Amino acid sequence: MLDNSLDAGSKILWEAISYNAYGALTQESLGNGLTINKGYDDYGNLTAKGSITDYNYATYTNGSSCSGYHTAPSPLAVREANGFVFCYDEFGNQLSDGARTVTYNTINKPTQVTTKVAPPSTTSTGLMMGVSISVKMKMVSYLR
Repeated sequence: MLDNSLDAGSKILWEAISYNAYGALTQESLGNGLTINKGYDDYGNLTAKGSITDYNYATYTNGSSCSGYHTAPSPLAVREANGFVFCYDEFGNQLSDGARTVTYNTINKPTQVTTKVAPPSTTSTGLMMGVSISVKMKMVSYLR
């Protein structure tokens, strides 16, 4: 277990982190009383994180699908979790997770992220990526 503390004036902030034998994070305990547990399958895939305990890597279920998207993502790609369907392109880029959609350029770097805030509002974040992994410019707009 790793224990980090920070004294921020009169408030002490801390976190305690636990790992399994394979080095995967299994628990985060925060100073505000919040504890997030994480579970993994035999292949090391995340199967539970906090209140989300239904990560599905195998197939799309209950009639959910990613019509119009690449329908055979990597076996390591999450297909469903917490009622959301995750969709990918043929390069493995996540295009949609039920709460946001992502657009990529020709070199597979994200150029726009659109998030559903509260219907009918959305937030759109435009990204201008540099040659390296860094973000050169970020534009945020709120659409109603």
